[in-house]
Amino acid sequence: DNAEYIYLSQKLAELPGRKFHSKRNHIARFKKNYSYTTEILCKENFIDKNRIYVTGTSFGGVCTWKLIAKYPEFFACAIPVMGAFANWKEYNFELLKSVPIWIAHSSDDKTVEVEPDDECYNQLKKVSAPVKYTRWDEFGHGMSGRFYKIEPWVEWMFNQDLNKR
Repeated sequence: DNAEYIYLSQKLAELPGRKFHSKRNHIARFKKNYSYTTEILCKENFIDKNRIYVTGTSFGGVCTWKLIAKYPEFFACAIPVMGAFANWKEYNFELLKSVPIWIAHSSDDKTVEVEPDDECYNQLKKVSAPVKYTRWDEFGHGMSGRFYKIEPWVEWMFNQDLNKR
């Protein structure tokens, strides 16, 4: 499906597993043309619009790049894991200058090439963006499980806030 998901931060911190996926919200249906109807979503679900985060793994990482590239002002931070920003060569990284981004990838990934993430990291550093990069040389396309278990990404993510930019 072409669904995006919204998770309340407390639920994400508890990581309740498979049950959680049955409670997904289809943002694409909710706001067809990104018409800033997020006020309704935030009000009805007690969501702090200054603390909306995006993360994804593999194709979800690709989608994470696409979302922050298109709507950099909307997200408090982004964590693309093993994603590849397809349009990085044409993109103006100045637009992401204030978006905290934590990139994660493994150089031996045979499914998603690591070079686009390397280049995005370099471009973000050039514009002095608040970027982190976890780049391992082992674990291949399975590195995400290790990343999510070892790295303090949840704490880092919850420390990001649009008001802090």
